[in-house]
Amino acid sequence: MYKIGIDIGGTKINIGLFNNKILIDSQKHYISDINNIYVAVKNSVTELCQKAKISECDITSCGIGIPGTVSSDGTEVIKDPNISVLDANFRENMEAT
Repeated sequence: MYKIGIDIGGTKINIGLFNNKILIDSQKHYISDINNIYVAVKNSVTELCQKAKISECDITSCGIGIPGTVSSDGTEVIKDPNISVLDANFRENMEAT
């Protein structure tokens, strides 16, 4: 079972690919264009899967940490003071990318 962990900060994005609880590989990207954050995350996940020789379909779950407040069910960004593109539609935008 493969899982992705994503930490979106004000200046960088850390992404890790895990097999059960073991980190297989990770990437760090510094944010140069905040408007392309969704594409940057998608490209990083694709690269990690290619390096690990797995399909993106093999990923069973993904957790994302952001600097801000989310709804109680974890599906909507309520407030993110640092990154304006992380809005209430964050989940839909990530899934669509």
